[in-house]
Amino acid sequence: MSLAQRFERRLEGMVGSAFARVFKGQVEPVEIGTALQREASDKKAVMGSGQVLVPNRYRVTLGDSDYQRLAPWEAQLTTSLAELVQEHLDANSLQTIGDIEVYLAHDAALHTGVFGVASRMEPKAPPRRRPYDSMSMPAVAGHLDEYVEPYGSAAGSPPAAGPAPQSTYQPPEPMYRPPTPMYQPPAPEQPPYVEAPRRPAFRAQLVVDGTEQVHQLNSGSNIVGRGQDTDLQLLDQGVSRRHIDVHVADGRAVIYDLGSTNGTSVNGHSVQSQQLQHGDVIRVGHSRLVFQQDGS
Repeated sequence: MSLAQRFERRLEGMVGSAFARVFKGQVEPVEIGTALQREASDKKAVMGSGQVLVPNRYRVTLGDSDYQRLAPWEAQLTTSLAELVQEHLDANSLQTIGDIEVYLAHDAALHTGVFGVASRMEPKAPPRRRPYDSMSMPAVAGHLDEYVEPYGSAAGSPPAAGPAPQSTYQPPEPMYRPPTPMYQPPAPEQPPYVEAPRRPAFRAQLVVDGTEQVHQLNSGSNIVGRGQDTDLQLLDQGVSRRHIDVHVADGRAVIYDLGSTNGTSVNGHSVQSQQLQHGDVIRVGHSRLVFQQDGS
């Protein structure tokens, strides 16, 4: 099955055949997907450590007619385009520094059937807010700057607050006050305070073998994976976006596999869940993590 057929079937499965019919003529989603794949391959960069990275944020700029036609389907279309780019990166053993994100922009200067693609590397995408009129988002060639809603109305900044009015009301004096008791009984004698023995704090960490990366485990969940929303991010294509959870509670740490693609092993044995001991070696993808516990 060709790229075009796979991509169109994915879109039809998401929103129905009506979605595919809206794209007949003018800019085709398959053309956008092919351009994004080419953009990713052309913008490869070799880092100081020898690691090859590609951009993770992509902007597709469309003219008036194409943007008005595709904007109602932006969420479904950009999600499918991001998955298509990720499949291309996985097939070519390419890595990014963050999750793939694709979004649409509008440029009235572009003719129907013509679109532009721009990209950049960004570890963590900032929150993006659209103007009130989504058709007014400007597109600047070579840049992916975001635009934030103006404050208040178009007339300018909100009016300055005037001085607060001063109240002349004074509460009346109470008519009745309870009398002071003549006799106060002595307070009961308190038993001597004895401090309960303190349990030593449980401290543990994960050390990424072969690197200087160390993650101190917090109480509760500690998610490890390739995604940005993890507590310990591993730039390893063999690691799932949310691969394992090391849960710390009651003075112990238990590892749970989160349905990862390549599985999890502890000291060479495949596991779904297991309590960790000091010195255990955890294998996820191509990475090795060493569990270390204080007091052991």
